[in-house]
Amino acid sequence: MDNPLYKMMINNAKAFLRENSVNENEGINAFRISEVLAICTGKRKEDIFAELLEGGEVKEPEPTPLTQEIIESFDLPSSHYKPDHDDAGKRYALPSGIPLEGLNFCNGEPCEMDMLEGMSGYICISTKEELEELISLGYTEILDKIEKENPEFEREEYE
Repeated sequence: MDNPLYKMMINNAKAFLRENSVNENEGINAFRISEVLAICTGKRKEDIFAELLEGGEVKEPEPTPLTQEIIESFDLPSSHYKPDHDDAGKRYALPSGIPLEGLNFCNGEPCEMDMLEGMSGYICISTKEELEELISLGYTEILDKIEKENPEFEREEYE
């Protein structure tokens, strides 16, 4: 996934080129901008130059919906659990030790596992990218993230 800062720089550069378009200098301006962005981002200036000359905005890739197959591909330690008489699911342990749970049997019927929850509902994710982020964070970083997003979160209960 591209860096949001990079997308902002490309979109600003495209806007500049549109506003300051002088036909014979457009390629020169785009080339100079691509050189600067290459230094700032570490990307190849040729790739940036081509991207600048393309029309439109650089779009954010669509998030990947979470599935049990995707969850299993991370090879997290897991166990089965049964929250009540007609539901069943799996509990996955993040590297930080935080358990996340998802149902694959609801109201007595099989269902798609399309989200994971944890920490009394303070964590609720439905995309591969969110899972990747949680896997990359340590326990304290996850608590910081939850606290920032939920002012009512009582951190002391989890420390």
